[in-house]
Amino acid sequence: MRQRTEAAVYTDDVRALWEMTAAELDEVIAAGRKRAERRARSDELLAFNIGALVLTAFNAPGRYPKTPESAFGRKPAAPADGGRRDFAEIARQLNARLGGKA
Repeated sequence: MRQRTEAAVYTDDVRALWEMTAAELDEVIAAGRKRAERRARSDELLAFNIGALVLTAFNAPGRYPKTPESAFGRKPAAPADGGRRDFAEIARQLNARLGGKA
């Protein structure tokens, strides 16, 4: 009975627990515990990252990241046009700087 009570936390269909074997219940419990461990680890990393950002904000505001992507080392998503607009803007600026037509 103790296994079924523990497993009820990890599954959506409580009625299915009564139809499971002991081995299946053990699998459900183990999977639920793994999921809880992953969630706890994710929460720990989030708390650490927030702490690091607060530390930077107070001690070195000039180094505070401008975007979440730069804060956590993620690359921003590629633009839908594949960067053509950015390339055209860079080309326009170079032409203006070198005296060509903009």
